[in-house]
Amino acid sequence: MKTNRYLYIAWGDLLATHIQRGEDNMSNSNSKKWIPVVSAASLLLLTLVILAPAVSAAADEWKYANYAPAGMPDFDQKQNNWINLTTGQWSFCGPVAVANCFWWLDSMYADPDGTPGDGADIFPLVQDYYASPIAPGPSTDDHSFNNVGELVDRLASCMKTDAGHSGTSVSDMEKGIDDWLSATGVNQRLYVRTTTTPTLEYIEEEVGKSNGVILLLGFWEEQGSGNWKRIGGHYVTVAGVNPGNNKITISDPFFDWTHPAASSTTHNNPCDVSHDAYFIDSSAGPDGRCRIQYPVSLGWNVSNFAGMNVPPEFEEMQGAWTGGAIYTEIEYAVVISSMSIET
Repeated sequence: MKTNRYLYIAWGDLLATHIQRGEDNMSNSNSKKWIPVVSAASLLLLTLVILAPAVSAAADEWKYANYAPAGMPDFDQKQNNWINLTTGQWSFCGPVAVANCFWWLDSMYADPDGTPGDGADIFPLVQDYYASPIAPGPSTDDHSFNNVGELVDRLASCMKTDAGHSGTSVSDMEKGIDDWLSATGVNQRLYVRTTTTPTLEYIEEEVGKSNGVILLLGFWEEQGSGNWKRIGGHYVTVAGVNPGNNKITISDPFFDWTHPAASSTTHNNPCDVSHDAYFIDSSAGPDGRCRIQYPVSLGWNVSNFAGMNVPPEFEEMQGAWTGGAIYTEIEYAVVISSMSIET
């Protein structure tokens, strides 16, 4: 079992320069300072300000040479025509967030001396799906970069993404993951569970156990005093935590603030990631849910997430955005755990 109370599980090597600068700046700054996200400019400064906390050397324990060399992958949902054919929205954030976790866990159990393209696969969670050879990367192997599209497509089918609704329901995600673990024969090593209204402490604890954590973010607007409406939702993968400083980093299928990608397939190479850091407010939000400072709270790309990924208990609380303040809240955590860690 790997534990560390001060860790990021995945700062990519490509960010090393920024991280070092952040560590140097920490000697004269308050690591617990809250940086309010109130403008587009402040979001663009996230890479300069929120990278400030020093990164523990143990963070390397969450990087795997074969093949998650930057930690949690950061695949992009805006590729392969992954849209809802009715709404035109990019709707595959759910299967992409799960694919990040699956690839990372598969790499954890893989031969550490292997490489993408060697054809060796000793852990069947992710397999070679014989994807068409497109750039970048080798065309065979479970960790072929070309394998990402096939993996996500299969997960989407397994989790009933866009099947009579927009996106993925959290219950279908949990069942789809459970079915996948059974079908691949790894259900004696891994299992899935879902928690509603997870606390920051819970997220930190699960990440500290080397578990894969997927979050469902809900976008809420108060339309009249106490009349909260859910505008939409979005899945992300937790890439790291910073205990004591109320921050998490995420692999976001839609946004890439820390390391913008040249194209939607750039991050299919898991050494190329954008782990975006955000503050968490554990004290405010409808029904006590943690609130996260997130770009949609500024009204950015709201339409892409409207009416998406709706848990059944919120179906009657949906509404169209009226242009007011949007609050992003953590509604669910879907956790993929190792039996050996939990028992």
